Amino acid sequence: MEPEEPRQDTDEMDYAELLKTSTLPVDLNMRVNGSFNSESEAQELWHTTFAFLKLFGTFLNLEGLDGVTIADDYVGALAEIDRGFQASKAPSPTRDEFGYGFAMSLPVIRNDALKTHIVLELQPLRPLLDAQSPLYGAAVHSLCHEAAHSHDHLIQSRAFPGLYGTQVPDYRDGRLLNLAIFCWDEYIASRLSAPWGTPDYCKWYEDGICSMLETARERGNAAIEQFYSHRNVDRTVGELEGIYGGLLTRASYLVGHIHGLNKSFEEEVPRLFELIRRAAWFEPLFDRYTSNLLELYAGYGQWSGVEVLEPLKSSFEALLNAGGMFFRRRPDGRYTVDLRPPIL
Repeated sequence: MEPEEPRQDTDEMDYAELLKTSTLPVDLNMRVNGSFNSESEAQELWHTTFAFLKLFGTFLNLEGLDGVTIADDYVGALAEIDRGFQASKAPSPTRDEFGYGFAMSLPVIRNDALKTHIVLELQPLRPLLDAQSPLYGAAVHSLCHEAAHSHDHLIQSRAFPGLYGTQVPDYRDGRLLNLAIFCWDEYIASRLSAPWGTPDYCKWYEDGICSMLETARERGNAAIEQFYSHRNVDRTVGELEGIYGGLLTRASYLVGHIHGLNKSFEEEVPRLFELIRRAAWFEPLFDRYTSNLLELYAGYGQWSGVEVLEPLKSSFEALLNAGGMFFRRRPDGRYTVDLRPPIL
């Protein structure tokens, strides 16, 4: 009797077949730079990161992923990436009352095509080497979130050809467009990566956003009051965009995550839900912004131009108005900015 062929586990067979469908480029340029106990440890992180990206490429389109850089010097790594176009400002880590950023997916132009280069700080990614680490899940989720950005950049490149790398000449339109795109970016990346989130994700984000909302009016009014001393309009515009625009952009992580899990806001973040309902100035704006995001998602993949972002831009302008900032077009076509602190 011929010996029976060893049987491969069905799950393993299915997994192997699944990986064959991955959209991750096989020749992906990935660099790992930093301090390790050994070269083998660095190689293990490289292979583990690649393996997860290959898995993510089975449900995300990662054809446009240009490369991945993992480094101890996160700020330096960001600065070294060739964007392929002249950006309005150099990329820098997010740092505000909400937290400190350690990962970024940079849009880059390669051969006239929009692609993505992911930059990750080494230390928060180290838990990928230890599945028993309490931070293992967060590291996996962070990587999936950045991969989702790459997927979205590919969708945007088809819907908004030529947008990245060009300057928007209209001052008001340019500022509102930036806010809308940043907001959408984080919403869709959070929605697409939601199944890989950790159980405490909503609670952690809820605390930070509650703090931002509770102090927004006070911080915004203080920025306007300080304007009367320094008279630097651009500085104050940037501060108010950070306070009010940043509130919605940061909320997009949470809203996208909850929508991705098909959960309710009231159930997942009850404290924030009640806080929003008590903020008469903010509640209708939040509901409007949420509707904008749901409408954008309903047509995701079929967008025909940057005009689809107009409703979201209008919502951001309404929020800035509620915070006391108004764009006024002069007869010569240029803009002034009116600043009037709202009543707390």
